[in-house]
Amino acid sequence: RPAAPSYRGGRERLELSAEVTAGLKRVSRQSSATLFTTLLAAFKTLLWRYSGVEDISVGTLIAGRNRRETEKLIGLFINAVVLRTDLSGAPPFSELLKRVREVTLGAYMHQDLPFERLVDHLHTERDISQAPLFQILFLLQNVPLGTLELPGITLTPIDYYSGAVAYDLMISIREERQTLKIRLDYSKDLFDEATIQRMLKHYSVLLEGVVSNPEARIVDLPLLDEAERKQLLVD
Repeated sequence: RPAAPSYRGGRERLELSAEVTAGLKRVSRQSSATLFTTLLAAFKTLLWRYSGVEDISVGTLIAGRNRRETEKLIGLFINAVVLRTDLSGAPPFSELLKRVREVTLGAYMHQDLPFERLVDHLHTERDISQAPLFQILFLLQNVPLGTLELPGITLTPIDYYSGAVAYDLMISIREERQTLKIRLDYSKDLFDEATIQRMLKHYSVLLEGVVSNPEARIVDLPLLDEAERKQLLVD
């Protein structure tokens, strides 16, 4: 990690099949969890498998539109919250899902506390080389984009990418036409393109494992597809 980040970012994408997407929704319903919670629990499992760290904090953004009176107000109400999970004991995925659900509900209960106030209250030591409290942002976009019609104007959405990134990793998942489209932005100071491509593939295989057996311990969920397993174990 450089002393001062360059904020140069890269982006990779992956799309989950309609079958896996439907399976993840089914697992979520059976566990009384949201799709966001299931996807986050799987991503934290991936981070744990990579790092061996049992105490993992990931950030997400809250819209800040939880009151009817503010729904039509113009302005940016977004606030960041920290989701910290204990993965000790290598529990079954279903148990981890419960832990992540409790943490997420607790964060939502305190979503009006400004993130800057939290950082100041914890007296976090500031380091310009990384964001405070969390360095990975996790987002699920599952609200359909409405059509905006203005007289005499034709509007076309543009997938704009500036090439800059504020976090080590920012994973954004969008539900679209019965599939999940995953976009992973990463810091080029820390990651190679091939590493991120492999990370996305591992996440995809792990999600397929969750669908197949949500009761499996997180240490036993698969990460490698057949081609990578053959490359590592045979070739």
